[in-house]
Amino acid sequence: MSNQIVTHFPQQTASRPNGAIDVWNQNGSQTSALGFQQPAPPTASPVATVQRLLRGRVLLAIVLAGIGAVVGGAAGYMSQAPTYRSIALLEISPMIPIVEGDRAIPYYQQFMTSQAFTLASPQVLEKVPEVDLWKKKFGNDKAASDAALNQLGSGLKTQYMKGSFNISLQVDNDDPQIASVATQSLIKAYAEQYKSTASGQLDNKLKALEDKLRNLESVRSTSQSIIDQLTSTYGTSNLEGMVKSTQSELDDIRRELRNWDNNYKAATQAMEVLRAGGGGKIPVEELAQIDAGIAQELTRFRTRQVDVQLLIQQLGQNHPRVKQMQIEVGVMQRAIEEAADARRKEIKAIVPNFVTGGSMAVTDGMLRTLETRVAALKSDVDERERRRSTIAGDAGRIAAQQTTIKTADADLLEVRERLEKMRFQAAVSGELKVMTNGQFPSQFSNKKMMFGLLGAVAGAGIPVAVLLMLGLLDTRFRYSDDAAGNSMSGIPLLGILPNLPDRLSDPAQASIAAHCVHQIRTMLQLNAMQRDGASVFSITSASSGDGKTSLALALGLSFAGSGSRTLLVDADLVGGGLTTRLGNASQLGIIDALAGAAIDDVAQPTDVPDLTLLPIGNAQAYHAGSFSPPAVRKLLAELRNHYEVVIIDTGPVMGSIEATPICASVDGVVLTVARGQSRPLVERAIAHLQSISARICGVVFNRAQHKDFEQSIGAISIRSAARSTVNGTGHNARQPGDIGAVAKAVATSGGGRADN
Repeated sequence: MSNQIVTHFPQQTASRPNGAIDVWNQNGSQTSALGFQQPAPPTASPVATVQRLLRGRVLLAIVLAGIGAVVGGAAGYMSQAPTYRSIALLEISPMIPIVEGDRAIPYYQQFMTSQAFTLASPQVLEKVPEVDLWKKKFGNDKAASDAALNQLGSGLKTQYMKGSFNISLQVDNDDPQIASVATQSLIKAYAEQYKSTASGQLDNKLKALEDKLRNLESVRSTSQSIIDQLTSTYGTSNLEGMVKSTQSELDDIRRELRNWDNNYKAATQAMEVLRAGGGGKIPVEELAQIDAGIAQELTRFRTRQVDVQLLIQQLGQNHPRVKQMQIEVGVMQRAIEEAADARRKEIKAIVPNFVTGGSMAVTDGMLRTLETRVAALKSDVDERERRRSTIAGDAGRIAAQQTTIKTADADLLEVRERLEKMRFQAAVSGELKVMTNGQFPSQFSNKKMMFGLLGAVAGAGIPVAVLLMLGLLDTRFRYSDDAAGNSMSGIPLLGILPNLPDRLSDPAQASIAAHCVHQIRTMLQLNAMQRDGASVFSITSASSGDGKTSLALALGLSFAGSGSRTLLVDADLVGGGLTTRLGNASQLGIIDALAGAAIDDVAQPTDVPDLTLLPIGNAQAYHAGSFSPPAVRKLLAELRNHYEVVIIDTGPVMGSIEATPICASVDGVVLTVARGQSRPLVERAIAHLQSISARICGVVFNRAQHKDFEQSIGAISIRSAARSTVNGTGHNARQPGDIGAVAKAVATSGGGRADN
């Protein structure tokens, strides 16, 4: 019925410093699930990651890798064939044979490079099937001929060997005979192409190029003659400078003309005013601007006036000296007026002088002088404008002819190069020499072994990569160490529980199950229980069906058997598993206790000494709103006064409301994870517990297989039979009084009150 296996039970021992009472820091953050300052979880090495991804599939990976290596190696080896290379060498003389003497080929290196490209050009390849040697090889088999021609194009390489007169040709092919035939046929096709360059079709091109050369030379000569003629006229071909200089002189004359014309207009306007009877006597001050004598006398007069005013202030108005100076001032004023009257007879008006600045005296002769000067300047401006226009036009003609010469020079260079090449092509007919024609191809490379090795590596790697990908996509917990260490944010593994049937009849299996539960209970006693007062633990899981109720009941039996007054609290409002398994039908329960009922009235004794049950009572799912944090803390404080250990079975932490306030208020939370559970769901459950500052004691891996026991740390070996299928029944499907396989094992283990 069962397979006998050797299993090792985990013996995880730990110690904490003396005096360490609380397992969390003073700020309330979790130091360690077991009471110690845990170091940061180590980063998994690549080897460990690969081992985890291939775990359980290693044998399959080895088998598939072996098969893939054999198949891939064979395919790679068979995919390649030896390659044969046929090599030919052509020589072209660097001299053009001409009757009056050989002449070096112009641009010889460029010519040889172009011939190397021509040798592998489509024009030459198209002529290969017309060669007799090729026809003899393939006959009327056009398909084989086309395939060989395509392969020739892909396996063909030509190169001009610099510093020599040679062009190398190499053809690679899987068939040595085809490589030789292709090389020889390609040489013959190229030779025909090479000789055809000297045919009569070049004559018309040569004549057209020669005519174009003469026309370009004539155009260039005409343009140069025009430039020379203009240069002799002006003494230079750079007329742009002359245009700028002439324009500058013209601008100066125009400014001078504007000034003289303004003087003439001002004088004319003043004379017209006088003729019309306007104007008046010219003030002395204006005459002083044009007459130095009047200006000097006027200055002396004003100075004398100032002296008189100062003397009056000192001596008074009637002082003889003051009167004498006033008489002198009057004489000076009359003299100035007489001089001014004399000047007024000659000067008609005074106007601004735009040429020199200042003022200008208008006389009868001044108008004629101004008119003559303005006319002369206008004539000079017209003459200079005509000269500037002529020079600018000639400068444009020179620039246009220079552009024509530049264009002609570029065209001449191109035409001469083309003419040289065509003359060379017409003259070199028959100068091609074949040094070697590739008749004896040699094996060039054999990549069978290399591709066989690559195929083997690829064939072995693909199935392994597929299995690794499957491991990455598989987010379930498959082994006990998946639920510990780095994969669980450093939360330790308290223990593992075997996968047992509901009806446990094998004493060995019962012993194993009991040992596992006692091991978990011992870890909690050593590392997570309060030294003073009762300890309260919550047993929860990420989802239903992970075995949390079975673990809660088994731990309750184990704690009771160790001599601790233990209370089991059924707080799973949906499942009510503890109440069902212990066959309790009381109407009072957890909701009544939250409402303030006496614990002695609500708690129900069981058949197990020191084990009491606080049943679910009449609680339903809609009572979840009664589980507020203050109410839960108040109830837990009351329970601590009556019991040493309180174990609360809550609903799944991600699927029930009551689990959150309970987990946030207890001394420690034990998270049950069953084999096959979704890793993301468990990670979300842990994140939720951490977000509410719940104190996580550790993880219990449920439904472990015999391999989990074999690979766990410990020294105890017990013969056991592992169950091969998973128990799929739900908690609500149990009959009253059916406590489950694990709890039965603990109850019948005889571990009773042994000191732990």
